[in-house]
Amino acid sequence: MMDRIKGGWRGERGNKRIWLLLSLIPVFCLPSFTSFAITDIAIAPEDIALSNPSPTEGEVVQITVTVHNVGDEPISQIKDIEVWLYEGPPEDDDSLRIQTLNTITGLGAGRSKVIRARWRARYGVKRIYAKLDPENLIPETDETNNQAFLEIDVKPFHFRPVTGEQIEEAIRKGIEWIKSQQGEFFRRCPLDGSENPLVMPICRYDRITLLGLPVERRPSKAWDPISGGVGATALAVMTLLAAGLDESDPSVKSGLDYLMEYDWSRVNDVYAYAMLIPALIATGDKEKYLSMVQHAVDFLVSRQLLAEKGFSDRDDGGWGYGAVADGAHMQYVIYALYSAKEWPEIKIPKRTWLRAIKWIKTTQHNNGGWNYNLIQSPFAEGPYGSMTATGLMALKASGVPFTDEHVQRGIKWLERHYTVTSNPGSFSWHYYYLLSLMRAMEIPPKQETLAGHNWYDEAASFIVQSQKPDGRWLDVEAPGMAGQEYFPTTCFAVLFLLRYLPQPVKPDFSVSTEGIEINPNVAQEGKPVNIKLIVCNGGKPFEGKVAVGIYDGDPSVGGKLIELVQLTLPKGMSLVSSSINWKAERPGYHRIFVRIDPKNEFDELFEWNNIAYQEMEVKGTGKAQKVSSQIKRISKGVYKLGSLILDTNRNLIEIPGKVNQIAGVIEYLACGRYGKLHESVLLLETEPIHLYLALLRLGLKPGDAVRMRGDPRRPKGDEVEIIVEWEENGVKRSVRAEKLVYDVTTGKPMQDTSWVFTGSRVMGGILRAQATKSFIATYRDPDALINNPLPGGSDDTVYKVNSALVPPKGTAIRMIIKPAQR
Repeated sequence: MMDRIKGGWRGERGNKRIWLLLSLIPVFCLPSFTSFAITDIAIAPEDIALSNPSPTEGEVVQITVTVHNVGDEPISQIKDIEVWLYEGPPEDDDSLRIQTLNTITGLGAGRSKVIRARWRARYGVKRIYAKLDPENLIPETDETNNQAFLEIDVKPFHFRPVTGEQIEEAIRKGIEWIKSQQGEFFRRCPLDGSENPLVMPICRYDRITLLGLPVERRPSKAWDPISGGVGATALAVMTLLAAGLDESDPSVKSGLDYLMEYDWSRVNDVYAYAMLIPALIATGDKEKYLSMVQHAVDFLVSRQLLAEKGFSDRDDGGWGYGAVADGAHMQYVIYALYSAKEWPEIKIPKRTWLRAIKWIKTTQHNNGGWNYNLIQSPFAEGPYGSMTATGLMALKASGVPFTDEHVQRGIKWLERHYTVTSNPGSFSWHYYYLLSLMRAMEIPPKQETLAGHNWYDEAASFIVQSQKPDGRWLDVEAPGMAGQEYFPTTCFAVLFLLRYLPQPVKPDFSVSTEGIEINPNVAQEGKPVNIKLIVCNGGKPFEGKVAVGIYDGDPSVGGKLIELVQLTLPKGMSLVSSSINWKAERPGYHRIFVRIDPKNEFDELFEWNNIAYQEMEVKGTGKAQKVSSQIKRISKGVYKLGSLILDTNRNLIEIPGKVNQIAGVIEYLACGRYGKLHESVLLLETEPIHLYLALLRLGLKPGDAVRMRGDPRRPKGDEVEIIVEWEENGVKRSVRAEKLVYDVTTGKPMQDTSWVFTGSRVMGGILRAQATKSFIATYRDPDALINNPLPGGSDDTVYKVNSALVPPKGTAIRMIIKPAQR
């Protein structure tokens, strides 16, 4: 019986700890094993059935999974049996989830129930896996029968080559259909005569079917005003203008009249304003629409969810319905703001872009994909194509360099799951995915191929072949829509075929940390170091020379110029590399900065992305001393690590240091020598590795490392209290460390808090805290040993030095760190 129970728990995280604890409990304390319910849910390959065992890529396949309870006990009706479906092995983080249509509630002994799902077949040999109770919520006698798979060979879609003329004809027919849809369309309920929009399958009052009843049309300047709102009209107008029509066209003119006559004072919808901006920009008429575009931009800026306004750190920087941000809103807002960049007179705060970038980056999954948001995804169970293309598009549109790791991870996800015949990872929103993919590939630097495929040619072939005789396109499903009637689908298809994008009016030179390569990264003093850099242009094509400065240290605070390079960007090239050699000097840790256009000679789309740095270490000629040899026992329970004192009797750590900064914005409470001293209140005279070891010796456990700078999630780990002491006019002062920091959002010193021992990430076998000398961060840093848990920790503009309290620069201090009281 023990083996059976152990088998029931096999695979749970931490089961070794459970059995270790059980082994410490006297046998007579254990309950009788016969009191455990004996249930066993099971599945086998033959329990997975497909409606079409040999589909063609892009076709709909119905999946049916039969789940059995082969145990002796029933599963309660109040318990759901989770069944997760995957396209690939469940243990592979990159396997796509398949969304199920129903759940199983309760299951009697010896009984079976069915789960159903719909899947868009993707080319190649695929394994469809079903995994029962993946979170191990149901105690079982055997879990080895909880998983099975069925292999399927999906035939390729035949992409017939399409000519430019065929594409133009498809666009023409699509435009004619869009124009024909201007007006109010509805079906009339036969019982009460009420008007019901086409998206409704049944009467809103009498609940009888409307399908098959005649469609009536009422003239209107708008498109789909009942269910689509003002946004549908803006989308239609933008699509018509993109296709080459102008305001003299009756449909365009009446649509613009509708938009400008609309009572926007009663609109509080992010989507509506986000759709309005690119429609008005597409007219090219600044004189007529500039003020309205600025008004719409101001509205979007005001609706950004910000932590300092009470919204969750999780949603900080995003847009959404109410208080929860999502990727669909991000798609429309960022595209609208990117469109507004066509008119340089439009003002968009830098902060808006940077906060949006932070939200996009923090919502990216480890495998590089994105889904709807971090709470729920109504259209998929994990990362999927349209949201990943959206995330990539939004980063590029916001000025994030092409070499940035988040951009590259997004591209790699799209390459691994490449398809144009479906939305990978989701059953619906296929044409939305194709439009998002086009925008992500077309925003400079442009990508003509993806995973070795000419994505435009293949998708254009699919779209042209899929067009209906009347000129429209239908998605396989538009969630909540009846009869696949979803007006925007045809607009999405036409915009894709047109490869329509706003055109940047300025260049945008950028560099990222990942675009700077230092070899060797750990150099010997006096030896040569090669510094290679990649500069991107994500804006208007540019041909000519651009000055690039390479510095040892931040140039804004006195970094030393290593070399000024005149980099030539040839015609048609968006990515250009260069390299220099530098004689390594000054032992210690260095930040090598690259600053594009240091004299600000160019007017660019963005300037925040002109500077980045990479870190390296220069070793002196002397031999390094091992950490173990630096630990000295002073007395019983008291140790010295370098200059740090570890007192296990009093359960605390003492570190000498001095005041480093007495005014200005900060990102750190404390750094070490050669650390980020231009933004740190204190300088600690010890090594990060010493503090790390001392914290461990006190029994503290580091949590999960912060994922990125400004991570909006509250850091995890054991908590500590920090006290800072110094002498002032012969009097000893002792304050909580937070008092040395000023919160600009509250106008008061930083709120009292415990700090979180997050540990530091390790890269290339090197503890990053040791490399960067990052001890305690107010603005969350994955390299720092200790991080700020307050909401302000996700914003690098919240904290500055509390000049009213901090003693003069150079004042000797003593920092005391001890476990927080629980």
